[in-house]
Amino acid sequence: MKKLILIIPFLILATTNICGQDQQVGVWQNDLDYLVRRIEIMHPDPYAFFPKQKFYRLTQKLHQEISGLTDAEIVVSISELLATLQDGHTRWALDNTDPQWLQQNLHLLPLILYAFKDGVYVMAGLQQYENLVGLKVLQIGIMPIHKVTAKLSVLMSHDNPSGKKKYLYYSLCMAEMLKKIGAVDEVTQ
Repeated sequence: MKKLILIIPFLILATTNICGQDQQVGVWQNDLDYLVRRIEIMHPDPYAFFPKQKFYRLTQKLHQEISGLTDAEIVVSISELLATLQDGHTRWALDNTDPQWLQQNLHLLPLILYAFKDGVYVMAGLQQYENLVGLKVLQIGIMPIHKVTAKLSVLMSHDNPSGKKKYLYYSLCMAEMLKKIGAVDEVTQ
C-alpha cells in the first residue's frame, strides 16, 4: 500500500508539469496565430515581398516546433518569421519588450559591438573587458564575422540598409540569435 501511495503523488506532479508545459505551448501557438491575424488586419500589404502561402507554411512549421523550444528560442524564431515579410515596421520590437522578461530569458554578451563599413568593432564592454574596446571582431564563436552578419540579417526585420545596420547592432550581442545561426553552441557561456 505504501508503494502505491508514493506513486500517486509522483503521478500527480508529473501530470501537473506536463499539463503546464502543454498549456504554455498552447499559449505560444495562440499568440502566433493571433500575430498572423493582426498582421493581416493591420498591414496594408503584408505579402508584397514574400508569398502568403510560403509565410503560412513557415508559420505552421514554427507552430509545430514550439513544444521543443525555450521562450527565447520562440521569440527569435518569430523574429525570423517576421523578417521574411521584409518590412522594418513588422518586427519584434526589442526596445518595447518587458525588461524583466529580457533579463530572465536572454543572454547578452558583455560587449557592445558595432558594424562599420570596414568591419565589426568592440565599442564598449563591462569593466573586465575594457581592454577589448576598439578591437576589430574577426569571428564570433566558430563563425567568421562576415558570415555572422549575413546570417543575422535574416533574423531581424528591416527594409533598407540603415534598418539592417540598426538591428544588427542588437542581434550581434544576443546569444540566442548567435545560437540560432550556428555561431555558438550554448547561450550561457
